[in-house]
Amino acid sequence: MRAFGGRLWHKKDKEQGVVPRSGIDTEAGWTKSGHHGWVYGWKLHVAVSCGTVWIPLAAHLTPANCADNLMAMPMWDDLPTDVRFVLGDTHYDAPGGVKGAI
Repeated sequence: MRAFGGRLWHKKDKEQGVVPRSGIDTEAGWTKSGHHGWVYGWKLHVAVSCGTVWIPLAAHLTPANCADNLMAMPMWDDLPTDVRFVLGDTHYDAPGGVKGAI
């Protein structure tokens, strides 16, 4: 999810705390998407049931630069105890995530 300010606020300025104008979302982050290129904004991590109807089971909103593998365990903790199988994007299965824990 894009946030206001990406084109106006360079990474080096953010690191120095320099905000060029008001209205920029200072809590968002930069990430590189394989589909969209560089994006400034937010990332929504969602766990849903898969079937005829998809039901949201857990969700976490993070700055876009938050690593997916760091969100795997918090998402896991929010799932109902009767969940038996979990499928996920390969980025959630990186060192520091849940690799081998499922």
